[in-house]
Amino acid sequence: MADFEYFRAEESDQFSFFRIPKALFTEKEFASLSTDAKLLYGILLDRISLSKKNGWIDSEGYVYIIYTIAELQELLRMFFCTVCTTWGSSIRARLSLYALFLFDL
Repeated sequence: MADFEYFRAEESDQFSFFRIPKALFTEKEFASLSTDAKLLYGILLDRISLSKKNGWIDSEGYVYIIYTIAELQELLRMFFCTVCTTWGSSIRARLSLYALFLFDL
């Protein structure tokens, strides 16, 4: 097992992080949403900056996200069906992200 040390002040900004809105944990309407779904939402939010950089914006000004299911499977270490089910629960919780998933079967 790796030996992890505490961070020194000059080292504290060396990592990148996924940002997950606190409301997903504190608001009652998201209480039934799984932690996996909240994490997936944070990962998709992170992709927005790349989408804007690539000009993936629709005619109404909405930024859309392109992610393959395979990319999410690898990142989250989940099976295909689990990724799809997790995203489905996010949609049912009315989390508004304009995402396009590519199925590379």
